[in-house]
Amino acid sequence: SRGINAEYGGSVVEQIGVWMEDTYGVTLVAERPRKGELWHSDVIKLAVEHEKEGLIGLLYLDFYTSDKKKSPPCNHVIRSRTAKQLPVSVIECNYTPSNGYRPPHLNINTFEKLFQELGAAVHS
Repeated sequence: SRGINAEYGGSVVEQIGVWMEDTYGVTLVAERPRKGELWHSDVIKLAVEHEKEGLIGLLYLDFYTSDKKKSPPCNHVIRSRTAKQLPVSVIECNYTPSNGYRPPHLNINTFEKLFQELGAAVHS
């Protein structure tokens, strides 16, 4: 939705964000992380906001491949919703960064998996 600027995955997440906003009144808003909050400079922090309830959670997008990631896209619930704390989730993918000219292509299976994991993250 608003302000997601990622070399890879950003436009897909933006389109999913538009659908979520139209369907559920939920907006994904890029946030500036605090110093030391992210484990890698490529990770994107998103606030998950509901049109009536306000901030309802935080979501981190970790798109790119690394030696520590071996799995397909998955959602890690870091903290579940409680009366006093917002839920926090991480979408972890194993995508190859772009070659500098254009982002890599997401095939339909990869898109569906990312869509599924984003839905699970926002639901949690």
